[in-house]
Amino acid sequence: MNIKELQERYQGMETDELISIAFSNKEEYTQEAIQTASIVLKERGVSLEAESTISIVKENKQEKEKEVEDVGTRSLTETQKIWFTILPKIAFFYILFVSSFQKEKAQRIKDATKCLWWGFALWITIFLIIWLVEKLVK
Repeated sequence: MNIKELQERYQGMETDELISIAFSNKEEYTQEAIQTASIVLKERGVSLEAESTISIVKENKQEKEKEVEDVGTRSLTETQKIWFTILPKIAFFYILFVSSFQKEKAQRIKDATKCLWWGFALWITIFLIIWLVEKLVK
């Protein structure tokens, strides 16, 4: 991608995203990308030396890190727990999908696994009761 295309792309980006690019590690973005972000920011009148600019970058990084942490500790909703218990098959496929593609959702996987086993226990109990009732009626 040449600098002109990059500059056009960056024109449509939010200022805080451009600040993140301009102050990012050299490993994350190419030198051209960092320079182009700096140029676009200067055109918008954002000072690259200001303390407020640096604080915005730090706040954005902290927010993103907190979001990643929150996703890993977030539990299933009550509705999901009920459905996963009533229909263990759904819980099984949810566990397969989430554990395969979204490793940061560890708490949800634990909850779904727990509901899966409770669902199995529920259905086994229901079938045993039906079987016993049929035996007693005969």
